[in-house]
Amino acid sequence: MVQLEIACAPRHNSNLMRKSLLSLILLTLSPAVHAWDGHAPLVQRISRMQLNAQERASFAAFADEPDKGMDQNLDASFDPLNERRWMGGTTGSTSQGFRHMYFGGWRVSQPLTTFQVPTQAIGQAPNRVLETARDARKLLGEGNRAEGLRRLAWSGHYLQDLAQPFHSVQIVHWRMVPWGAIGAWPPAKGFENLVKETTRTISNYHWAYEGYVLYHLKEGAFDSCLNDPAMITIQAPATALSSPDYPRELALAVADASVELAPELGRAEMEKYGTRLKESEIDLAHDKGNVEYTPRSAALDQVTCKALANAARATELLVEWALHP
Repeated sequence: MVQLEIACAPRHNSNLMRKSLLSLILLTLSPAVHAWDGHAPLVQRISRMQLNAQERASFAAFADEPDKGMDQNLDASFDPLNERRWMGGTTGSTSQGFRHMYFGGWRVSQPLTTFQVPTQAIGQAPNRVLETARDARKLLGEGNRAEGLRRLAWSGHYLQDLAQPFHSVQIVHWRMVPWGAIGAWPPAKGFENLVKETTRTISNYHWAYEGYVLYHLKEGAFDSCLNDPAMITIQAPATALSSPDYPRELALAVADASVELAPELGRAEMEKYGTRLKESEIDLAHDKGNVEYTPRSAALDQVTCKALANAARATELLVEWALHP
């Protein structure tokens, strides 16, 4: 996890505030690097993929591999823009975050939802979608069905990650930030405490949402709506399906749709869980405390249906692109 030193000298208070706010934003990126807490259950429920039963089973089996270490502890050559400094650090499980997220940059039209540090776009997820999809298409074209489907499942994984708003927006709702933590004295301690507590609370809401979705997904609660065209909020990519760059453009469209859904998700999650996940004894990333997934929340179900429908439709389009060059 990224750490920044916080100076204590009084004459540096203005710099201290800037550094501390920066570290606050940086650290909110890294706590939970999984988007859907298991992609296989989602893949198994997508109804219109152009795959037979055996191929669908293979796709589902391979879909979670990118979360099993392949993107962790990578050499610096895999991160030429040094994006890991903003997205989870260079070691440990959080170091894969830069390949599974994409923050598209601050926008004047959505100043709060898209507020991020740095202000420019960061994250390799759209490129990972494209690279693995191109590998898949080549292998499938050469008749290597098994390995082609494996790479296609990896591409689908990165694409589905972007349908989860926590992977496309740094802070889904400002009420998730425990602003009261800044009240500690001296000021250096207050800012440091705010950074620490924000890391924990954003992680709690992220983990709680993943758990809620997985719990009800396995029960079949979203089987119908995730395959409902009326739930899809993705805008058509600018490039045609026949374009060699289509997977990346599709990924960007999915990320944009998640940015639009983020405020709705934030409101729904705050409505369900309120401020409980900000309580000091709750730290879900470290198995402290628990969260209830029942009863279901109509508002949370509604936004989840949209996010899952986006993930499902994008996956269908990705498979179509790979199978029909």
